Formats: sequence, C-alpha cells, structure tokens
Amino acid sequence: MNPRYQKRINYLLVFLVIVSLVLGVLGWMVYYQNSGEPLSFSSLVFLTLQLFTMNNSFEDALMPLSLNIARFLAPLSLASAIISALASNATKRLVFFRARLGRKRPVIICGLSSMSLALAKNLKESNVFVIDPDPDQILWEAATSEGISVIQSDYNNKTFRALGVGKAELLVLCAPDKQNLKILGLESLKKNKVPIIASVNDQASFTRLKETPVNESDFSNVYFTSFEQIIASGITDEYSPDRFINIDRESKAVRIVLAGDHPILFYLIEEYGRMYHFANLKPLHITVLCPDPDDFESELRNRQPYYDRVMTIDIKALNDFEKADNHTECMDTAFCLTACEHYPQGTQLVYRLRQRFYALNHQLGKPFMMLLNMGFDDFGQLIPGIDKRLEGLQIHQCNPSSFLTRRIVVENQEKYDVIAKHINNSFCTDVLKEKNAIDEQWARLSPLEKDYNRFPARHFHIKLRAIGLEMVPDSHPEPAIDTKQLDEEMKLLLARMEKNRWNAEKFLSGFVPGHYQDDKQMEQYLKKELKYHPALKSWEQISQEEKEKDSFAFNNIAQILSSAGLKIIKSDNP
Repeated sequence: MNPRYQKRINYLLVFLVIVSLVLGVLGWMVYYQNSGEPLSFSSLVFLTLQLFTMNNSFEDALMPLSLNIARFLAPLSLASAIISALASNATKRLVFFRARLGRKRPVIICGLSSMSLALAKNLKESNVFVIDPDPDQILWEAATSEGISVIQSDYNNKTFRALGVGKAELLVLCAPDKQNLKILGLESLKKNKVPIIASVNDQASFTRLKETPVNESDFSNVYFTSFEQIIASGITDEYSPDRFINIDRESKAVRIVLAGDHPILFYLIEEYGRMYHFANLKPLHITVLCPDPDDFESELRNRQPYYDRVMTIDIKALNDFEKADNHTECMDTAFCLTACEHYPQGTQLVYRLRQRFYALNHQLGKPFMMLLNMGFDDFGQLIPGIDKRLEGLQIHQCNPSSFLTRRIVVENQEKYDVIAKHINNSFCTDVLKEKNAIDEQWARLSPLEKDYNRFPARHFHIKLRAIGLEMVPDSHPEPAIDTKQLDEEMKLLLARMEKNRWNAEKFLSGFVPGHYQDDKQMEQYLKKELKYHPALKSWEQISQEEKEKDSFAFNNIAQILSSAGLKIIKSDNP
C-alpha cells in the first residue's frame, strides 16, 4: 500500500483507539456512579480495555451515551487494525511470491530515488522490485503508476530470501553508502553470487573499496560505481569530442566547456580526462563555468589531486567568460554541456552560452551544446514551449534516464567485461584458452584491477575512430578488415594514444612517477601501497619494450573482440 495512505490509516486507527479509551473511561465512570458503586481509575481503564474484546456485561438501562458509543467503536478500531495489518502483510507476501515464482528472474533495487526509479522504469521488461524502509510517497506513486513493485521493508536477510535473491538476475544497491555496505555484508548475499552493482558516492570509500584485494573481501561479483559515474561515462562514450570536429585538422587542442552547479561535472571531468587524454595526440582543455570557481577548484583538487598532469582546466565564473577575449577558445570548442541542480537555471545558462558562441562564430550548430536535466523533470510541463525554442537554437536536451538503461548499465558492462577479461588474459605470461579458466582468473582481480582492463576496452572506440574504423557485431554485413595489415604510422599512432590513456588513468587514480633500483619486491610494494609507478613517463622516455606493451592489446584486437561477438570494419564517417 502507498505509504501516504498507510500512514493516514494508521493515524486514523490511533485516533479511534484514543477516542474509544476516553469515551470508555468516562462512560464507565458515569455508569457506576449511577449504580451507586464508584470505581478507581485503574478499574475504569481495565473495564474500558475489555470493550475492545467485547468482554463486558452491563445493564442497558443504566448505560450512558459515551459508553454506548465506546462499546461499538473499540472493537471496530481493533478489528480494523487487525484487518489492515493482515492486508499489508498479505500484499507483501503476494509480492514475494510473485518474485520467487515469476517466469522472469527478478531484478532487485535497494533504495527508491529519482535515479533508481529511472533505472527501474528502463528495466520494466524484467521482473523489477524496489525495496525501501521509508519510501518517498511521491516516488512510490510514480513507481506504482508504472507497474513497478515497491516493498516497504528493511534491508535484511529475511527480505532478500523472501524475494529469492539467489535466482535474481541483478541486484542494484542505491541506498545511502552506509546501508549499501551493510547490505554487502549480509549472509544471504555472500552465499548467492548474484551480480551486484553497488553505488558508492563518498570518494574516499569508493577508492578504498575498489582497491580491496579480492582475497581480503567477498567483492568478486560486485561492480562499484555511482549513478553519476554511469551517466558521466555514458555521456563520455556517446558524445566524444571527435564526433563533432576533425581533431587532426581543425585544432591544436581538444576543447570542452562544462557549465553549471551540479556535482556530475566532477565525474565528467574525470571521465573525459581518463578516456580522452591526448587522444589523437592532442591535449585536452576543459573550461568550467560555475557560480564559485574557488570552491569548485578546491573540491576538484580534493577529488583529483593530479588532474593538472592530465589536462588543462580553466575554472571561471560565467560573467568572466563572457567578458574575456576568448575568440580562439570558443571557435575550437567541440562540445559544451550544461548541468544545473534546477532546470530553469540550466535553461538560462545555456541560452547565455549559445549567445556567446554565436556572437563569435555565427553558427548555431557549433559547438554541439547539451542541456542535461539532472532533476529528471518533464521539460515541456515545466516551461511551455521550451522544447521548440531550444531545438531551434540547436541545443540538445538530455534526460539522464537515457543513460540508466539496460543497454548501458547491464549490456555494455557485460560486453566490456568480456573484452576486458581477454585484454587481461592477453597480458598474462600463461595465456589461457578455456573460458572457465579466463573467468576464474578475472574473478581473482580486485575491483580496481578489473577497471584497469575495462578502460582500454572502452577506449577501443576512440582508437578505431582515429584511423577511420569502428566496432560492429559479427552479424554486420560489412566484411571485417585485417588489422595486421595497417601501416606502421597508424600502429604508432595507436600505441602512443594507448600510452597517453594509460598515463591519464594512473594519474587520475592517484599514482605518481617513481624510480626504483633493482629491488622488484620493493617496487611492487610501493606500487601497491604508495602508488609509485616507474612507467609513468612520456612516450619519448620509455624503452622499446614498454612501447611494445602499448601496441600489444591492439595487435590482438581482432581475437579479443571476436570473444565478445564483435569485429572491425571501415567506418562510414572516416
């Protein structure tokens, strides 16, 4: 039952019980005074309580009106409470029964929020169940109107077993961080290795969980992320700068503008830096426009201490950006994204940015501009006519729910994990060929080590686009090309891109350059504990052996991609 209605019923029942008690006590007092046998207050209360069970006898002729009302109201309120409790319990048990015996394996989501509701809506074809101890009534109504089952229950073993967690297709943890960590420790989840996506928003906790060795935890089946990171990675992959400008010919630097006051900007900076650092050997330049540049820079430095080793970031107020002589900066911007806490402020900001860009380049379509609605609001209902106005100015509106889909959250993750497993296997001394052996090898990696292989898997798209190629399913009619026939100049470009990507990944993960002697044991220890890495050097500084490592994954790309049912063809948009 909707928590709002359940609370109203509960309040009504409490009110009826109090009224019954008051009327009963007063009625018994008058009754025994009329009969000439006054009783103590405790006796009056005891007799009143008996009214709830209809366990009383009295002479109707002496009965006052208040007692007459109480003797009907008391058992009625008790019966109503019992019926309400039984109905609520029966409804919950029916939901549990449907989860366990449904034709589709359940998808269980812990925590009801705007983002988890968006994910639940996009997974509606599955058997979706949302658990929340104290669900927001508005979100509850929105969920039930979409046919999504919301269960008001604690996150405990009993609830998960009742939902049949052992048969679940997926478990998504998006409750507050502390509750998510408690859920991960539940016995019912340790016994059943169901795939888990755990959202962790605190940066320090996120990093520590990622770095935990698998032999010191039970996280081999857990993918640690956050909704903001999922959205940011989806935007980075779908709206990579090279999709909008020809980087080889048009610019000396890849320029991006991020504007607004929403925390997702920090995730976007990390994702663009991690995935696009010096891609095509061009430096990355990000301009951030925000209300308080000093606070933003402080928070960014706290999250990413070494970001300035990866990219150039200018943080400024919008007014300063509008007044500055930044013609070159605006002309070379490939992509501009605006994300605000409130949609009206976002529309105002994106209008001013389009005005500034148009004043300098006299083109509505350059740069590509996106307004990200982090409030998950309906644009048209908020501001009538806004859709057409923004469309006319070639400003693309995007709801984050478009990135919280099965394709991005589940299928892409599975696809990249298959590629990542084989990337990891290709670097091992003893290359494995059996699928089960490769899966076991992957399961022994920590969450962070898995990410180190997922990032190059995601980066394959950018590398291939740089040389006019693309990844497609095996079923695509276009014949696959032989990557071994690529000329040496292309291979060198791809190797240098991989080296730059790897450097960016390490810097953004907190590593610093470190030099060791011949003590390999100490080298491994410092690499793990203090994040010192001897290979954090530029392409010109590394040895030929290290350069060959940067070419290794791409030299085996055809075999790696075939394991995921993919192949490489010439791109339609070279």
